[in-house]
Amino acid sequence: MLDNTTNESIDPQNTRVERNKLVFWIRNTRAKEAIYNQSGKLTLKDHTITMFTVPSDGPEAQLTKDEQKQKVCNALIKRYIDEEKKLNLAEFHRDPDMSGMRSKLFEIAPVLGELIREKCADLITEIDFSNNSLRHAGCLREILSACKVVTKVKLDNNRIDSLTDIKTVEKNAPGITHLSLSNNPVKALMDDAQYISDIRKMFPKLIELDGVALPEKIKFESEEQSTLLPPKNLLSYLILPPGVLLKISSHSMSESMTKELIVECSLVLPMMRLVYSLLQCRGEQTETQRTSSQL
Repeated sequence: MLDNTTNESIDPQNTRVERNKLVFWIRNTRAKEAIYNQSGKLTLKDHTITMFTVPSDGPEAQLTKDEQKQKVCNALIKRYIDEEKKLNLAEFHRDPDMSGMRSKLFEIAPVLGELIREKCADLITEIDFSNNSLRHAGCLREILSACKVVTKVKLDNNRIDSLTDIKTVEKNAPGITHLSLSNNPVKALMDDAQYISDIRKMFPKLIELDGVALPEKIKFESEEQSTLLPPKNLLSYLILPPGVLLKISSHSMSESMTKELIVECSLVLPMMRLVYSLLQCRGEQTETQRTSSQL
């Protein structure tokens, strides 16, 4: 059939069948141009077929694992910014160094993670995953777990539509201080306040979100005192001035009552100590007066 389209030699490469399609590559440039000009319906003796030609760099090369690692390593070297300790993996699938092999981030992540562990695990504090059409961050596990000191993660312009889709980031980089999810569907699907609140719960050390500095968390006195609550069914003691002991049975008190009592005691204790000091001083003065009268 193809021989009728050109006088050039046609030698289809990497021929494969995909459902009702026959896919192949042709290396001969003139033959490719001739066939390209024939795109559309071709009428044969007994039926008509539809043929579409698409320009392509060619089939993926059959590379060994070492050859793949070398190609990926060459790309990483160019994408690492030493002054900022930043690894830029944005639009990684378009990297010219990755031509001839599968280069989408979810496909190449295991090789990337292995190389990072071997060569720069302690050198990357910032990593950019923007513009990689990511629907979730699960495929980034090997990469993030390999970066031992990463504090900044950028996931802009992807397809993340739920915060559950970044659980991998939370698990493998819980100490990050900067996170960016700009231009992801999740921002439009959530209320701003809830979005910020939920992310801060996932990343307690976060100080910047989507390029905007976060305000400091407000700490209430009752929250700070919550760490002082005694275990249930145990006796807790508050030590007052010498010789005075206040005994609290948490077994017979609700947690809220115990918490309230401790907060109140924290305010009363300084005053009780002051009163005790005044009484002690008055006692000393009285003793001095008695001694003087005896003399």
